[in-house]
Amino acid sequence: MIKFFVPGTPVPQGRPRAYNLGGKIAMYDPPESKAWKKIVAQVAALNRAKPMDGPLLMTLRFYMPATIASRKNGITLHTKRPDLDNLCKAIKDALNEICYKDDAQVCSLIASKYYANKVETGVYITIEEII
Repeated sequence: MIKFFVPGTPVPQGRPRAYNLGGKIAMYDPPESKAWKKIVAQVAALNRAKPMDGPLLMTLRFYMPATIASRKNGITLHTKRPDLDNLCKAIKDALNEICYKDDAQVCSLIASKYYANKVETGVYITIEEII
């Protein structure tokens, strides 16, 4: 099992961008997604010796920036954009070849997003092998 926290404002996986390169179409990650995935990968590399094999359970708890309303009214669940599935996709992509060989190994995913009313923004990540 591996557990770690990545500080910062979580960024969703953005739509791939395309450009013309000498008559060929090339694709690239939006800069915001690329930067966030790099941070996630760096923190993961500090916490994992080698990629896991086999089927995996991943748990992600995202803490998004708090708002005045969330603090004032005690709202904890984050129901605004970015979408949870896009946040998860960025994390799964960032951890390829670091925590596991391929994100297809993630057979079970538990994910949630909250306002960071009393905690730091970021994401708590837990990955465990399913035996």
